[in-house]
Amino acid sequence: MSSWEFMALYHLVDIHIVIPNTKLYMNKINSKLVEKYKLTNIVTIDCGKNIAYYYNPMENDKKSVKVTHQELLELPGKFKNTLFVSESAHLDRPRTMKSFAQPFKVEELRRFKQLCEENGNLLRLFPEMLSFDVISDGGKEKSDENDPISLYQYLCKSINIIDVLKKPSEEYDASELRKEGWRVKSNMNTLLNYARRNDYGKDDDNDSIRRWLEDNVNDIVSGLDEQTKVVFGLDNVYKMHNVKKGIKKGDVNLNAANMTAIYSIAAGLFEFNITRDLTVEYVPRMREETNELPGWKFLEKYVYGFSPYHLNGGLARSNLKFHNFNTYLGKRCIDNGYSMIKKKLNGKPKYQFDNMERQFFRQVQNDHKKACKQLFLNLKRVMQNPVMQKPVSTNFF
Repeated sequence: MSSWEFMALYHLVDIHIVIPNTKLYMNKINSKLVEKYKLTNIVTIDCGKNIAYYYNPMENDKKSVKVTHQELLELPGKFKNTLFVSESAHLDRPRTMKSFAQPFKVEELRRFKQLCEENGNLLRLFPEMLSFDVISDGGKEKSDENDPISLYQYLCKSINIIDVLKKPSEEYDASELRKEGWRVKSNMNTLLNYARRNDYGKDDDNDSIRRWLEDNVNDIVSGLDEQTKVVFGLDNVYKMHNVKKGIKKGDVNLNAANMTAIYSIAAGLFEFNITRDLTVEYVPRMREETNELPGWKFLEKYVYGFSPYHLNGGLARSNLKFHNFNTYLGKRCIDNGYSMIKKKLNGKPKYQFDNMERQFFRQVQNDHKKACKQLFLNLKRVMQNPVMQKPVSTNFF
């Protein structure tokens, strides 16, 4: 048998045995959602251009069912105590005059949710950004027919994901909070693109954010735990005095810190303005609703996008969730016997992680997110302290 034939047979066998009995699977789930709503089945859905497919594992034929879009909308009326799972783009994003890619209009999505409620069913959404992981993990070729089965397999392997699937939207028009988040994100993109030109203030003596960080770095760092210092490279200190530069042994060396990531956090507190004569100003970023500095809860959800349900995440998210996180993950790998190969844990995509690797990766993710929050809260604390140095050329409070 050739290696190619062996791999083909391996995948066929894997697909055959990986789809579990749904009753056994539901009994294994330690889920608040399953317990609260007395769920006894999971049905997964995928939509194509003019048709849809759903997979009901209770039928035990290991094949998805082809239906029209109209038949799919009536599906919740045929089930009881069932969890329906679909990509967010299919059953939570309505078709509009600007986008015809979504299969259903607002009133049709509301009808589907209403039928779910009337029959004791529940709808939850899966992030389409993870669809590649789902298909790769299932081993089946990507198609509208196979994708619901692959999604079900993925849910079976990742039992804990049930409780964190997204709830369907109550309203489909963007809220004022979300619109404000878009405006903040756009301004932060401009700020960070401009700051990148001068190496985040290192090559520009007039960069007021950099000067403020230098003036207040000791107070900022005093409120950080060791883990947060490591995440942002703020554990790097000068080893010798330098009288001419006013440096003392043990002072934090911002030149060795991860200024890209630090700026991405600080940008949440500063608004970027540029005048007609190209004069750049940084002023405190005030929330439109409260006229106060933004809180972490607002920025986390509407700007940084610390969620798999993100689209157009912005430059700050990219700096933090990809570049800074991978740097930190590499440091943690060294301490825990793992390796980083081509910016991946043990050289693997996430869907190939074993249980130990998956737990380690998630722990590092959680620690990184906590570090981002802690740095933000300390930057905000120093900014609000009237005794502390303020950024130049700004009107503070």
